[in-house]
Amino acid sequence: MTMSGNPENRTRVQRIEEVRMGLILAFCLCFLFFIVEFFIYQILHGRIHHDLDQNRTQEVSAMGERIHDIFLRIEVYLVHASNLYSVRQLLKGEDPAMRSAVERFFLKIVEAKVSHFAPTFGQVRLLNLNGMEILRVDLDPDNRARVRPRGQLQDKADRYYVRESMALSENQIYMSPMDLNVEHGRVELPHKPMIRFAIPVFESHGKRVGLLVFNYLAQQILRDLSVFVHKEDQWILLNEDGYYLYGPNPDKNFGFMFPEKKAGFFSDYPDFWELLSTSRGQKFDRPEGIYYRKTINPFGVDAMMTVSNNHFWTFLMFVPKKNIHRQDILLVQGLLMAGVIIVPILFLLGWFLGKARVKNKWYLASLEASATRDGLTGLLNHRAAMDQLEYQMNVAKRYGHSLSLAYIDLDNLKTINDTLGHRKGDQMILLAAESIIKSIRNTDIAARIGGDEFIVILPGLVREGTREVISRIEDSYARGSQSVFQRELTLSWGVSLWEGISDTMESFINRADKEMYKMKKEKKSSGNIHLP
Repeated sequence: MTMSGNPENRTRVQRIEEVRMGLILAFCLCFLFFIVEFFIYQILHGRIHHDLDQNRTQEVSAMGERIHDIFLRIEVYLVHASNLYSVRQLLKGEDPAMRSAVERFFLKIVEAKVSHFAPTFGQVRLLNLNGMEILRVDLDPDNRARVRPRGQLQDKADRYYVRESMALSENQIYMSPMDLNVEHGRVELPHKPMIRFAIPVFESHGKRVGLLVFNYLAQQILRDLSVFVHKEDQWILLNEDGYYLYGPNPDKNFGFMFPEKKAGFFSDYPDFWELLSTSRGQKFDRPEGIYYRKTINPFGVDAMMTVSNNHFWTFLMFVPKKNIHRQDILLVQGLLMAGVIIVPILFLLGWFLGKARVKNKWYLASLEASATRDGLTGLLNHRAAMDQLEYQMNVAKRYGHSLSLAYIDLDNLKTINDTLGHRKGDQMILLAAESIIKSIRNTDIAARIGGDEFIVILPGLVREGTREVISRIEDSYARGSQSVFQRELTLSWGVSLWEGISDTMESFINRADKEMYKMKKEKKSSGNIHLP
């Protein structure tokens, strides 16, 4: 039968097929049940228990993937924030413009909790090398992100996570254990499960200037995990030492935070905890029921950075024996209904999971773009540009291709910012970025690597071809600036050619940089740089 393009026809055909399949399956099951009742019972009994194992195992794995996904997003936030120019500048010295930019960025991070797929942060801090907060954004009890006044900033130098994080090198991040938030030496009430992530901030030449600390509200993990678990089942989350992070008795949760408790799963079930510690099994059939175990390594092997002290958790899903026996009873009652119920459930489950997976994919793609693109111009940022330059140098080395680099600096940006305001300065930067994009080839790579500094990587071109490209950029920039500033603006530039396998990235860039500064110096000495 050919399905009609009419939506009503498609719906009608689909309903007919669903009803027909449901009726056929129900009829077959009823027929088989009444003919060979015991035989059917034995087969479906084994299948139900097999499906029980499989479904619980998949659910436990889905929980691990959910946590892993959240932590990778946290890593993206950390890496992106630590590479922000405004963050580095604020750590080097007080600057109202840099402080304002960092405050806006931190507020956006904390306010991202409104998205179902975004990590929820309770605090975002920027600390100097002495462990003193120089900027802090909190999530208040009314669920609003607020910048704390400077008088409320605290010295965190004595906190364990600050001491350990300060010793990290580049490409390392710190993850604390999941514990309860402590304010002024006391556990905060109501309890706030917290994981602290930190990353040192370095200047481009490798000098350490400060520390970023994100306080992740781990209640999000506990809430999300509970959604996956059936109401009749129980679930337990343990840290690596066997303490409850979440368990059937709330009074025992986070026992390591309270000296008077010091109780955990290891003391409640010492023999079982020893078995869990020595066995790699995922399923444990005990007299009281079945336990399904998942060891959760939050970052896994996909992390971009090295996690200095990556903690792991043990997740246990407990299915009591009475629930398993109930399945046997329901089997007898539901043999005739199985085909009618299971098919639509699987259909709906697949539809919802597929939708969630697609949303997750696009969300991660968006985060990846934000980590590699300049927020104002949309061009590649400094880190991404260096990665691209390294790649193009390797291509040129392998195939013997030509490669050139243009270093471009805008004339008078500081003067325009000081006299006309930063909005005009931003217009000037955007105009330059648009001129570059319009003037280069599809194979060329443009990036903004500083406030008014751009580079263009030009594979396959030598000096003459590179100068032709820059000439087009200058012409486009001059024409565009005429309408915005009523005067033609200029830019200074320098060009360097890749000199072969002995050439390094640093020397390659420095030659273009020196040539650019030489041009700028000549312009200044000749009086060719004027304020618009």
